Amino acid sequence: MIPPFCDLGKATKDLFNKNYYFGLLSVDYSSKSSQGIELAIKGDNEIKSGKLNGSIQWNYKFDNGLKNTVKWDTKNVLSSNFSIEDAIKLGSKFTADLGFSPDSGNKTLKFQSSYKRKFVNFGMDFSFPNLKPVVVSNIVLGCTPTKGYLAGAELTFDTSRLLLTKHKFSLGFHKQELSLIGTMINGTDVEALVYQDIGSNVQVGVQINWNWNSRATEFGVAAKYVFDCDSFIKGKVNNKSLMGFAYGFRARDNVDVILNAEIDGKDLEKGNHRFGLGLSYSP
Repeated sequence: MIPPFCDLGKATKDLFNKNYYFGLLSVDYSSKSSQGIELAIKGDNEIKSGKLNGSIQWNYKFDNGLKNTVKWDTKNVLSSNFSIEDAIKLGSKFTADLGFSPDSGNKTLKFQSSYKRKFVNFGMDFSFPNLKPVVVSNIVLGCTPTKGYLAGAELTFDTSRLLLTKHKFSLGFHKQELSLIGTMINGTDVEALVYQDIGSNVQVGVQINWNWNSRATEFGVAAKYVFDCDSFIKGKVNNKSLMGFAYGFRARDNVDVILNAEIDGKDLEKGNHRFGLGLSYSP
């Protein structure tokens, strides 16, 4: 199945971003009741400032296929999401997202629609910062799954200003064990993402970003090694000599621990090194 535009290069991005909690103490709790209600509680404490961020979320899927997600966070923002799949046609999905902040009185409204088949994935989103929406449309076209070649585009149009504010175009090759994605953003920024699954235990990724105007280049390499179903180690390094490490293991039944460290390679003695800890519990 062809992935949506937002998921192009996701495997590479996960290698660079997932399981890293630099400068944080993070706790996740998730459970599912016998009635099908899913509960997720997340909390992050910034080690340096002591600032606490968190959220609580409920998910429930009705018998007719409608799914409702309600979320409240420590910024006192309450949001409710309704989504349904395959209601009109197989492969279709419709979502309505409503948000409200009692403190500021701000309200948000967003509608999303998507349609996916074997060789195409199309989406269109409408967000309403005012009465005139911002429209984001995207499409990904692909060849047969055995060939893996694909092309995609995403356009953001502000109807209040009648202005195309952002555009992205991607070309690449995508299969489960190998992914190469190149993206041009607004005609000035280039992003290249490479992912390869080497055997059953090793994953490697490369990320390159280049700006046409400044000629600035950012480059990074990441890797993950899976020891077994309960433990893994990850590492990444970029051209600014920042090195990140993560070690995850299952401490006991349903309890996972992730230890993090970010090392400033330019100044090992006095550099801005950061450490972190992630705990998750799912009964």
